[in-house]
Amino acid sequence: MKSIRLNNFRSLGDTGKIELKSLTILLGQNSSGKSTFLRSLALLKQGIRVRAREPFLWVGDLVDFGGVSETISNFSKDEALSFTYDFVLPSSLILLKKTPSASKEEAEDVLCSVSVTERSNKLEGGAAFEYSIDIGPENFSFSLSRGGDFVGFKINGVNYLYLVVNNFTAKVWKGPVPTFTRKNSTDAFEEFDDPSSVMDFSKALRAFIDVRVHGRTGEQKRETLLYTLSRFPFSALTLAKNRYIGDTMWRKNCGSWTSKSKDFEEYRNLLLGYRFVDYVNMVSDYTLEVLGGAKYITPLRASAERYYRKQGLAVDELDAQGNNFALFLDNMSPYERNSFSAWCENFFGVSIVVEESGGHLSLFIKSQDESAGKINIADTGFGFSQMFPILAQLWVAQRAKEDTKNKKLNFPLIFSIEQPELHLHPKLQASLADIFVNSVSAARAIGVELKLVIETHSEYLVNRLGFLISKSEFQGEDVSVLIFEKGSYLEGTKIRHSGYSDRGFLENWPYGFFEPDNL
Repeated sequence: MKSIRLNNFRSLGDTGKIELKSLTILLGQNSSGKSTFLRSLALLKQGIRVRAREPFLWVGDLVDFGGVSETISNFSKDEALSFTYDFVLPSSLILLKKTPSASKEEAEDVLCSVSVTERSNKLEGGAAFEYSIDIGPENFSFSLSRGGDFVGFKINGVNYLYLVVNNFTAKVWKGPVPTFTRKNSTDAFEEFDDPSSVMDFSKALRAFIDVRVHGRTGEQKRETLLYTLSRFPFSALTLAKNRYIGDTMWRKNCGSWTSKSKDFEEYRNLLLGYRFVDYVNMVSDYTLEVLGGAKYITPLRASAERYYRKQGLAVDELDAQGNNFALFLDNMSPYERNSFSAWCENFFGVSIVVEESGGHLSLFIKSQDESAGKINIADTGFGFSQMFPILAQLWVAQRAKEDTKNKKLNFPLIFSIEQPELHLHPKLQASLADIFVNSVSAARAIGVELKLVIETHSEYLVNRLGFLISKSEFQGEDVSVLIFEKGSYLEGTKIRHSGYSDRGFLENWPYGFFEPDNL
């Protein structure tokens, strides 16, 4: 994802588009909206794990927002909230392939935007979920009732509700984008004497073609023309004028078209509508891929235990609290465990090992001083138990996709981390900045687009990032610093955009941000 935007989420009225850079740092006082912003990604992620009946699963195993009524901002005049995300759709994922004559520009990746709005009203049959999906220059706007029926439907601002309302419905959401299914003919058309008279995009497009070809053109040629045109909506004008497509009457009718011609606009919209479900599925597939790979790490991670019950489970992903860290480490190969321990020792001066005894696992911390021996993590204080699950996630992220030929490298890997500095000494808090920079750089070297969204209160972490940038170990343009400012509990949050200069200095920085208020 390139950027996200929240409207009317708790204290956040309108965040505007927030670009997700390699490092996006969230700062601000308590209850200023930082956690709401960061957890919104976890909100979307937990919805992909179940078959839901709505786009947002407000209560789940990652976050608990309560519900739409509890989440809508008190400062909003509209009983609705929305989540918008922008992304670049890789050309390799576009289901509807380009025409052989497609230009270089048409073959490039496509900029897309998805806006999902939920209303809190309970009106039977009214619009509960509203969508606006941009795929390149084209726009689909539609609204659904809580039962999943279409209440509104437009393509590029033109109303086509009558072509979908009796044909499709959304009963299942897996993530923020719905899955459409064709309505059962008995239920959908029971009010019609002749179900075959019910219009859809296929019939509308066929009718459009029929009046623009010669009356003696055969059925097979018309079907071939329909099939050819419907495969390439984004090349609509080029294809319509292709001298090898259609009959002479079709080419005569299309020959004078421009991108602003009324007939062409109708033709283009009908092509897009004909493939509407395909395009929605394409956007959904991309969204699910990104959210499926996204990670969320809570601020209060699991406490260290002296023993962990060994289980015969294949654990290839840490949970948000790090409860399964011991099993995760045990599932690593000996080479991976040694590599991970060496990586931790390089940054923090300590490594971690897992040992099995009597059907239980124990985690031990080892320092660089060999004479110090090893210490059970339960005896080392709270800081290490909070730190290692984060390190493990980042270590895996920068190594997980070393096969640079894997097409999944087109998908960004997003980590949302709340207060990673909890219970860490200031020196170790500063070292986290080195970890984050190293992780992004190592991932980038193998073609992985790692994006870290970090909520923090650590002045040491922030200052260390500036130091690393001043030493050219990282680029200031790869870091975004967002400062959430809220005057009082009766006011909404405003977001100040800050960042680092090439010399590592913070720009647009509020005076005395880390200082206590004068008494």
